[in-house]
Amino acid sequence: MSNNPNGPETPEFEKITPAKIEISTHAAPPPAEPATTSSSSLVKHHWLGIALVALVLLGVAVFWLLPQVIEKPQVVAHPAASNVIGSPGAGSGISPWQEAQLSRERKEAQDILAEFLDQQFLLEEKRVDLWGVADFDAAKANAQLGDAAYREQAFAEARQHYMDGVAILSDLLVRADTVVSDYLDIAATALEAGDAQAARAAFELVLEVDPLNAAAAKGYGRAETLDEVLGMFGKALSAEANNELDEALEMLNGALRIDPDLLPAQRSRPQVLAKIRQRDFSQAMSRGFAALEAGRYIAANKAFGEALKLKPNSTEARDGLNQVSHELTQNKIAALKQASRKLEDQEEWAAAKQKYDAVLALDSSVVFAQEGVARTDIRARLNQLLADAIAQPARLSDSEVNREARQLLKVAATVQQPGPVLQQQVATLRRHLETASKPVIITLSSDNLTDVTLYKVGYLGNFMSHELTLKPGIYALVGKRIGFRDVRKEFVVSHGKLHDPVAIACSEKI
Repeated sequence: MSNNPNGPETPEFEKITPAKIEISTHAAPPPAEPATTSSSSLVKHHWLGIALVALVLLGVAVFWLLPQVIEKPQVVAHPAASNVIGSPGAGSGISPWQEAQLSRERKEAQDILAEFLDQQFLLEEKRVDLWGVADFDAAKANAQLGDAAYREQAFAEARQHYMDGVAILSDLLVRADTVVSDYLDIAATALEAGDAQAARAAFELVLEVDPLNAAAAKGYGRAETLDEVLGMFGKALSAEANNELDEALEMLNGALRIDPDLLPAQRSRPQVLAKIRQRDFSQAMSRGFAALEAGRYIAANKAFGEALKLKPNSTEARDGLNQVSHELTQNKIAALKQASRKLEDQEEWAAAKQKYDAVLALDSSVVFAQEGVARTDIRARLNQLLADAIAQPARLSDSEVNREARQLLKVAATVQQPGPVLQQQVATLRRHLETASKPVIITLSSDNLTDVTLYKVGYLGNFMSHELTLKPGIYALVGKRIGFRDVRKEFVVSHGKLHDPVAIACSEKI
């Protein structure tokens, strides 16, 4: 191998047999038979050079012609490449390194474009055309700029345009996550403001983005009836202003039946109810006081009770009920007082005492009832003792009973202004006492075989008939006879009637 200072070294290859390569349509002539050993070496060197040139041409074809065949772009020399390989124009060359750079930039631009397309498809599914069309168009404009640069093989510039578009789409995707809630808020605000059209539009957008959104479906229904319920709400406000509270409540209830979530009606209804409650309370109190003044206590009590139900903590209603109770109590006391005095006049002392007791049960501080109880209690007991003594005059023959009866008359004599009943009782008891000391002739009969004994008198013995005088009272005869069962017989002796003979005899054998 010879050295050439002005050019590259050409290596000498030994024992290499080049492959047959056809670079044109004409076949190469076959090599001639070597005449000598030196001519054969020259031939080898000649073919070696041809093979080397063929390899270089093949490399150029791979790096330059093959991409043009595959992509078939309209080739315009890249400005950066022009600076390296000379002036732009037809026939300009490009190095493998520059081609590799372009290939990498093209790949990066394609990757960014793929990301752009993925985000574009996602946003189209989320109906970006309804809520972010301006930014979406701006992103697509960047993509178009990128496409133009790509066609000119300005891949770095194309990549930048694609990246600018991806940045816009990324922001839109972030907004897409909240677009439903944002537009639901917009719709809710429109509903509250009474703008049915704006509310429907916002709910429609949400349903386009999220067809199964329950809140949007419900809200859209509310927006459809918004004008109707707002009309009813307006009538309710007008009725309330005219103090037509029942009509106002009816309008509000109707609006809320159609749209239970209508906030203005929800806020107004408690206020109207409060006004109605105050109105009904005032009317009930007025009825109560009117009835109280007229002495219609049952009606007054009912009216004040209705007022208290409307306002359970109302001191006015409680005071009204207390007044009714007081008046009722006083009326009852007055009626009981009148009844007790009448009973006293009739000398029905026990019944009068019951009336006074009833007064004290209503009000234990009533003085006339306290005095009445004390007075009627004494007279009732005196009346009962006199009545008992008069009812059994025969017992007055007993000395102890007789003594008690006479003491009772002394007590009765202390009563000032005795009534006719007491006077009659005293006179009757005195007559009984007088007659109790006068004897009465009684006849006894027997069988003359029975031994007879008269209690409180003595043994009478055997007789057929026996006559004796006895004071009025209750007596007992006892008969005895050997071999016969004893007998006992009681009888009453009194004045003012004829007494049949009292018979006694033992007749039942043992």
